[in-house]
Amino acid sequence: QRRVHGGVSMTLGLMPSLLNCQTDLRAFVDAHDCFLLDCDGVLWEGGQMLPGVTETLTYLRSKGKTICFVTNTSTKSRVTYLQKFKSLGVEVSLDEFFCSSYFGAEYIRQHHPTVKKAYVVGEVGISEELELAGIEAVGGPAHNNLSMDEAVFQRTKVEEGIGAVICGWDKNFNYYKLCYASLCMQENPNCVFIATNRDSYDMVGGRQLPGGGGMVAAIEVATNRTPIVAGKPSTFVIDTIVALRGLDKRKMCIIGDRLDTDILCGKMGGITTALVLTGVHTLTEVEQEQKKPDGTVPDIILPAFSSLLISRESDL
Repeated sequence: QRRVHGGVSMTLGLMPSLLNCQTDLRAFVDAHDCFLLDCDGVLWEGGQMLPGVTETLTYLRSKGKTICFVTNTSTKSRVTYLQKFKSLGVEVSLDEFFCSSYFGAEYIRQHHPTVKKAYVVGEVGISEELELAGIEAVGGPAHNNLSMDEAVFQRTKVEEGIGAVICGWDKNFNYYKLCYASLCMQENPNCVFIATNRDSYDMVGGRQLPGGGGMVAAIEVATNRTPIVAGKPSTFVIDTIVALRGLDKRKMCIIGDRLDTDILCGKMGGITTALVLTGVHTLTEVEQEQKKPDGTVPDIILPAFSSLLISRESDL
């Protein structure tokens, strides 16, 4: 039995199609009006743009495709990220870019409009996005060098009005922040617990750099509270982008390098999913997921994002 997904015919029960020929890639590109692109592992690795990325973006835009950049990174705000893109030679507008720090702040703004102050465990990007959403940010980098012991804990007073704790990756995560976040939820049982993401690690130089999920897990265990995840794979991500940009899910595809965030996000959001092999997850892990009854398997596999350039040859 066969089906057509993303413009490509596939056999049910087998591995997703690895697209590397012009005909299939052209059908894939033509079948979609909007591409949601992860950044790390898709567009760049570390601070270096991957080969062919800039040219691929130019090509897709020349075909009238809507491009949205969607990263689970929370360390920077959207405005700061635009500066990074510019330094890499890519022009991106604010309405094209979405980061998990934005989704965290936007989730509070949309679903908890009475919350006007939040405690931040994370980098400056979260604080900046909260402020842009009209929410006062407490903690964050300001608590990087504070220490905690039993005596300090007993006399620590939580600032009045904190209605949410929001946690992302924090290179200066410490015991003071863990205790303060716990106190926020102890003293206000209605305090909302938001995770920008639960990424376990990122690949850096071929090794696994622990991700924000570790910080989130520490607070979760300490408070016995399960967080609301605002970034990928939450359905909030795609629903928010669709609403803001007026998009049609039937013509959308998310391209990412992680099965547990990018691909799962697309599956939960009801859009086509494509995994690139330039980042975290590999064909071996796709095969392992394929064997699971509830495994997360992409619709399409691409050797790299720049593989889409192969489809343009007949346009020349």
